[in-house]
Amino acid sequence: MKIATVVLTHGNIPLTSDTVDSIETFVGDRVLVLVDKSGWQNFQNVKIGRSLIREGLYHNHHRSPYRNYAFGMSLLHSYWPDSDWFLYSEYDCLFASDYFKKDLEKAQNRNAWCVGFDLRRFPFETPLLATLIDGQPTKAYYFLGCCQFLHRNLITKLSEMDFFKKLLLATESFKKGKFPGYKRYAYEEELWPTLAAHLGGNLYELACWKGGENQEHQTVKESDPKTLYGGAEHEAWRGHFKLYPVRNSPEIDKLDVYSEASILHPLKSHKHPVRLMFKESRRLFKKKNLGLW
Repeated sequence: MKIATVVLTHGNIPLTSDTVDSIETFVGDRVLVLVDKSGWQNFQNVKIGRSLIREGLYHNHHRSPYRNYAFGMSLLHSYWPDSDWFLYSEYDCLFASDYFKKDLEKAQNRNAWCVGFDLRRFPFETPLLATLIDGQPTKAYYFLGCCQFLHRNLITKLSEMDFFKKLLLATESFKKGKFPGYKRYAYEEELWPTLAAHLGGNLYELACWKGGENQEHQTVKESDPKTLYGGAEHEAWRGHFKLYPVRNSPEIDKLDVYSEASILHPLKSHKHPVRLMFKESRRLFKKKNLGLW
């Protein structure tokens, strides 16, 4: 399985480096670090693993970097067009094993074009997007923006539609993540799942933390033909939360972590005890793979 990853960052080189190391260990070597233009000066002459480091668009805001997401995806497709999946990751994610690839295989077999966390469904309320794709989605769908896997079928179709260029041109004058009609936190969380469902794919949820925003979560029983769930309902989580302790907030704590964890978010310090624990695990994993013990 070939996966190309874009890691979006704006600073905090030690944290970004730790995340990239975890990606190179368990995801693959096709890694692009895209730096918000506002922080680009801090990355001059910086080397982060084997990754490519490129200057992104100017955003300089704490939410809704959908333009840099789109720019990053267009670059990934130009660099590694034969990839099976295209991964978007924020710099405070952590990858602890490659088990997630088994779930990507399951998702692909069920025609999922977007895989992520915290699947939700809303009325479609962004007419500019309908104009850009020359079509009207019946619903809007949502995944957390910290970590999303987009299938090659979606990226290929968007490239054929010249969607990335159209989106960036249409939103060039917008500031601070604005997108007309969008009422929630970050538009990239709704943009890509909605496109995937509208253009012919399904959506596959790995896990969902139900704390804090219960009023917005549909249950598995309320699913529609586009929504696929990797696991059952639990009191605080849905799906495989032992594999995927992923949420917007609060930060992941040791009590949230099981030995089988594969993807974690958020972990906002390179000195966080959970990061240090998995950094040591990676060291031992690499040592074993190199036959040094």
